[in-house]
Amino acid sequence: MNRDIRVRPALRQGHPARQTRGVRRAPRPYLALCLCLILSPALAWTAPGAEAESAPATPPPPTAQQARQAKLDAIVLRTLASYAAEFTDVDFVVIDSSGDVGRNMSLLARIIGKDPVPLDYEHPPELRSTLLYMTLMRVEFLLQEDIGSATLFRPGAGALAKRDSVCIVTLDPWTIAHSDRAATRHLLDLPEAADARIPPAHYLERETHLRFALEHEIYHCLDTRYNGPIARSDRKRWEEYSMLRDESGADAFALINQIARRGTVGQDARTLRRIRGLTLLAGDPEHYTYPTLKAVLALKPSRLARLDVHQRFRLATELRDRTVGSYAHYLRFARAANEAMRHLGVGIAHTLRNGHAARKNVVLRMVEETQRCYRALLGRTLPPPGHEAPSSESQSR
Repeated sequence: MNRDIRVRPALRQGHPARQTRGVRRAPRPYLALCLCLILSPALAWTAPGAEAESAPATPPPPTAQQARQAKLDAIVLRTLASYAAEFTDVDFVVIDSSGDVGRNMSLLARIIGKDPVPLDYEHPPELRSTLLYMTLMRVEFLLQEDIGSATLFRPGAGALAKRDSVCIVTLDPWTIAHSDRAATRHLLDLPEAADARIPPAHYLERETHLRFALEHEIYHCLDTRYNGPIARSDRKRWEEYSMLRDESGADAFALINQIARRGTVGQDARTLRRIRGLTLLAGDPEHYTYPTLKAVLALKPSRLARLDVHQRFRLATELRDRTVGSYAHYLRFARAANEAMRHLGVGIAHTLRNGHAARKNVVLRMVEETQRCYRALLGRTLPPPGHEAPSSESQSR
């Protein structure tokens, strides 16, 4: 999705948005150009120059692709409007990362104004200008790479955003949700041959996933605003610890909202948990939010449906804190995850040479959970390291 699908902190997107293969974006008469922005429940903005590219007075009937695209855009706008109404000290903006990067960055500069304050990281005043520069470079990179992210600013002088803070989300609704398979591939970081084996009945539903991805990013802004920025520390793997906390809270919040809206645990929720249970196969333990999602699914849907969005936010944070635990607990988790990835045949980017060895029962449980999630999602046993199972196409031949 990657605080992705921002996955934050800077440039730590574990899962870049999947580029669509062979799918061309339709013209967008519904939201001019590439931006869907809400700065108040009543006001939608588009990019400068949009008037010149607006639809003709009598537009032709929309194609099926245009109609689907317009529906995705409407979901984004409704979601942003609802959060702007509930959290009245935060403006919410989505910049469609499929658009022109230069134009998007120019509009971002207008939205945040002169000398804005980046709020995601704890920092001394003397480093503020450096942090602002790095934050803007990060946003530009994420737009170039079409990666989902969230960044919170305090607007500066002359800003179009008028509230105490503004949440900037980069997201490409069409790429991540033009089909159910695209929605599934957006989160699942496995080879395309493995993706192709997932039964369509286990795909994420595209519109449900778009809401999930958007609310995942919104949580990051709410987390900074109401729980505080990422604390400064020179402790080993503090960045990874912070990221696992961020991702666990964001996934929990988005899933709680999904279940509360439906009043039940659907196939999407189970698929999502299985996908997050496979992140060790991608060498990405900072997205291993499986324990947190498991805690969400243990709650009664009727209880979640009775909560308002503020209560859901607090509940997601509580579940994150409980399942991720302390920094010391994270180091134990990291050692176990490293050992589990070795058992799964995954290369390890970081090693922890100091401290106690990983507990064998914890490592075994993580390996078994990965194998179980693979079997439940793909309908087959995870092949041994170095032995990829043949595709269904080759088997049929």
